[in-house]
Amino acid sequence: EEYSVRLGLGRHNDASRDRLDEIVESHLAKIPFENLDQHASGATRRLRARDRPLSRAALYEKLLVRRRGGDCFELNCGLLYFLEALGYEVELLPCRVFAGKERGRQGRPGYRAAPSHHALLVDKEYFVDVGFGEGPIASILYRNLDSEQVTPEGMRSRIVQFSEDKLQLEWKHDDDEW
Repeated sequence: EEYSVRLGLGRHNDASRDRLDEIVESHLAKIPFENLDQHASGATRRLRARDRPLSRAALYEKLLVRRRGGDCFELNCGLLYFLEALGYEVELLPCRVFAGKERGRQGRPGYRAAPSHHALLVDKEYFVDVGFGEGPIASILYRNLDSEQVTPEGMRSRIVQFSEDKLQLEWKHDDDEW
């Protein structure tokens, strides 16, 4: 119930796509992305993904009691617990982020070598990510490959088959390039 209050949502227990999209948009507006803990006291204190406490209790304390935000792991795990309590089936998706030349390895663009991000697959149908800071404000149909999908804020996205076992989320830029 506290999660609904933090998101400013009323009590509705229907596990529909419309409700999911309302939750995602509210989550993005009310619980900020932050990575302050990773930089709290310099390089010796930086947290790796495996060091972050992602239990229900730890995320309840951080996101709801202290009213903080979190990084992608914390935000998407917190949302996972909330959605499961509402009756959605949710799984974490390990993701690799494409880094442009300004953040790539030795100035070369490319994918990170290992997964460094998590998103969610909801009801085996909907791709959701409240922890990237730049993603769509609603769910995207996960199995609707190669089809442009437009979310309420006008973001044009698609999911394409990248390799035999990998999918890629792409956004259309202002210059009409993917």
